Amino acid sequence: MPTLPAKICSCGHRHPGGQRCPVCTARRDAEYRRPERDAFYRTREWKHIADTFRAMRSGVCECCGAFGASTVDHITPRARGGLDDYSNLQLLCGSCHSRKSALEGSRWTRRAAL
Repeated sequence: MPTLPAKICSCGHRHPGGQRCPVCTARRDAEYRRPERDAFYRTREWKHIADTFRAMRSGVCECCGAFGASTVDHITPRARGGLDDYSNLQLLCGSCHSRKSALEGSRWTRRAAL
């Protein structure tokens, strides 16, 4: 059975045809993950802020009023200079948070005009 010819990708590496270049894949994945930005949400400080805020809001979504909301969201995202105080936080259900993230532009979607 014939094999696919080797490809030379944009980074200049030669790899077997039909396979992704490990260097380009790692570079692309690092751009999506942005570990320095997302690392804050795994800290003890953020978990304390989020748990306290959830207890204050009693699990009610501030957008649609549904019970069982659990996502603490920044009104102005931290990436755009938003702070972590309670005046910049809101409690949202999963669907409202997804809708808000899509409208403001997240790392996975194209930014929409606000």
